[in-house]
Amino acid sequence: MLSWLAVLSWLAVLSWLLTVLSWLAMLSWLAVLSWLAMLSWLAMLSWLAVLSWLAVLSWLAVLSWLAVLSWLAVLSWLAVLSWLFTERIPSALTWLIK
Repeated sequence: MLSWLAVLSWLAVLSWLLTVLSWLAMLSWLAVLSWLAMLSWLAMLSWLAVLSWLAVLSWLAVLSWLAVLSWLAVLSWLAVLSWLFTERIPSALTWLIK
């Protein structure tokens, strides 16, 4: 009778240990999953940061091209005006005077 009680008590202790071990295993899996989730969030945030920097750089490139084009437009207008005032208008005035 006592041996059966000893066996049952050992089985109870073993089942309790197995329960504790299964809880620990489940907690370790949850920790691994939370680490993976955190790493995926960090990866997504870093990709968003890279994409936002690329967007900023592309906008800066577009703005610099617009600045270059506007300067070229200003220079071409100045060239046209200087050509008019140095070539065309004086020749037209001399033609009118004659």
